[in-house]
Amino acid sequence: SVAALGLSTAQAAETVGTDLIVSALVIDVCAVVATPVVFGDVGLTDVNANGTLVITCTNSGSFDVALDGGDADDISARVMSEVGGETLGYQLYTEDTLTTVWGDGTTGEVVTTTGPVATLTVYGETTTTPTVLGAYTDTVGVTVTY
Repeated sequence: SVAALGLSTAQAAETVGTDLIVSALVIDVCAVVATPVVFGDVGLTDVNANGTLVITCTNSGSFDVALDGGDADDISARVMSEVGGETLGYQLYTEDTLTTVWGDGTTGEVVTTTGPVATLTVYGETTTTPTVLGAYTDTVGVTVTY
């Protein structure tokens, strides 16, 4: 036995060290959160309503924001539809004067802004008088080019 021989089993503490490398590769990416344009009750006169787009990117560079023509696939003839197929015309604009149509990158105007976070208002106005009662909707695609 080690103890019987009078030898100690305690050893001096030893340490070793090294470096731990921590790294990340930040990629160029953007995310979009949309608040809908809700016209509410529509009657015999045009109705205005606004929505918002909040765009968050990993860079502070510029980017372009385009809106497609919705289900009509035509930015000059955007329409909402109800379940029976009736339509209600509307338009989306880049400013509150309702003069510049928000385009799809080919037709109309895109909005150019800078990151890393931008909040954009989408200005909307109905353009036709409904003839059939009901709930009308459309889905517009948002494209951010960065």
